[in-house]
Amino acid sequence: MNTRIALPAVLAVALIGVGLLWWQEQQKATALAQQLSEAQQALAEKEAQYAQAMQQVASLKTDNKSLKENLAAIRDQLAAAQRQAEDARLQLSTLEQQNAELIEDKTRQMARAASVSKERDELAQKVAAIENDRSNLQHAVRRLRERLTWLDRDYRQVAEQLAKLQAERATSVMGYAPSPSDPNTSEAATPESMPDPVASSTVRPSATASSGSVELPPIIVRKDDAAMSTPVRGRVVDVNASSHFIVVDKGSQDGVRAGAVFNILRGATPVGRASVVRVRPQLSACDVSQATASQVHVGDLVIDTGFASSAP
Repeated sequence: MNTRIALPAVLAVALIGVGLLWWQEQQKATALAQQLSEAQQALAEKEAQYAQAMQQVASLKTDNKSLKENLAAIRDQLAAAQRQAEDARLQLSTLEQQNAELIEDKTRQMARAASVSKERDELAQKVAAIENDRSNLQHAVRRLRERLTWLDRDYRQVAEQLAKLQAERATSVMGYAPSPSDPNTSEAATPESMPDPVASSTVRPSATASSGSVELPPIIVRKDDAAMSTPVRGRVVDVNASSHFIVVDKGSQDGVRAGAVFNILRGATPVGRASVVRVRPQLSACDVSQATASQVHVGDLVIDTGFASSAP
């Protein structure tokens, strides 16, 4: 009796255990299927990202080619500008030499003008002195003429009085009055005029031009000091937040090496850091952290921290 009851119970327990095992296996299979679906979905996303990255690489190659063409054109323009600068430098040298000659000639002319001005002042002083002497002589001549006029008048009066006395004496002695034509009656001659003294002086100034020479200070062209090493500075030109990498517009031509570390700044505010993983002549691809990638924008400034290592 006990055997008959125990056998169905064991079978029931066995069936329940098998059912539980089957249910667990189903759950595992479902989870695995779900994980497989998620993995396939992630793989599809990665493939899409890879395709997008390849498109970006193709675009970067096109941009690189365009940049190389622009660089060649810029080099041609730079060569032309250097030739023009050389021509301008030669013209500047010629102009500086002409300017130095003009300054020297101007200095000589100024010295000559100063000498002439000094001689002119001296001549003006001499002329003023001569004019003063002439004026004094004219005053003296005028005073002499006045004195001569007074003497002539006094002489006439004395001569008339003498003639009268002689006539009165002759009348009293001889008893007759002499006629005006009597030779004994004499009248003194009167001077008509007195020649004016003429004072003439000719002044011939002799000007001696003294030429002076002015030594100009030498034109010293100072060479710039030797160029010092400076950190590489660039800009972010592309951001891929989903893949956590950025592209910088500096490459091997600018001294960037794989392993270099850039500080990312927006204005004066630090945004994060980026490590260089791949270098091209004019571009560099850098890895950034997930938190930093969402904060980096195109146009942000990147500065080499100075901890760059050589490429492996």
